Amino acid sequence: MPETWSTSTLIAAGRRQTGPLFTLSMLAVAGWVVCITLGAIVRPEPEVHRTALVFHLAAMVVSLSGVLAVDIRGFLWMAGVRPVHAALRMESFVTPLIWGGLLVLMVSGIFLEPSLDTIPTLAKLVAVLGLILNGIWLVPFKERLRAMGRDAPFLAFTPWFRQQLLLRFAASQLCWWTAVMVGFVSAAKH
Repeated sequence: MPETWSTSTLIAAGRRQTGPLFTLSMLAVAGWVVCITLGAIVRPEPEVHRTALVFHLAAMVVSLSGVLAVDIRGFLWMAGVRPVHAALRMESFVTPLIWGGLLVLMVSGIFLEPSLDTIPTLAKLVAVLGLILNGIWLVPFKERLRAMGRDAPFLAFTPWFRQQLLLRFAASQLCWWTAVMVGFVSAAKH
């Protein structure tokens, strides 16, 4: 691994990006709060509720499918089966679908009359915020992966970087599956 990508260099580069990532994170939190607030206020007609549910489910399928495609390729790279550029190429293609799907999920969720007084709904909302923030804070890691080259093996990175990447992938899956399972259980009760 080139000396320029030591742990201290990676941490220093990450600190330079913290300002924009923090600002983007705060905007995401604000959007999340607005959607939850509107969801507590809006009482849609049954047709609007059904339409929102269709959009919500379609957006969930699109976003989660994109995340799974990228994460599976990422795990194959970590296992030494696929090169990193395969995961990064997939990530470049599906990122707009993932973020677009998340936006549709949040907006359509306003019209689904969320039960904000139940623990499962609150867990789902926190999981959604977690996956959004995790996605934002994954950006510097993806940039470092691109900078290392097409065939950089997982073990070429520092232990700190590998650990952080694994934690972020695990957080992504935990948040996504929490949101999906709670959403399906809640929908089944209605």
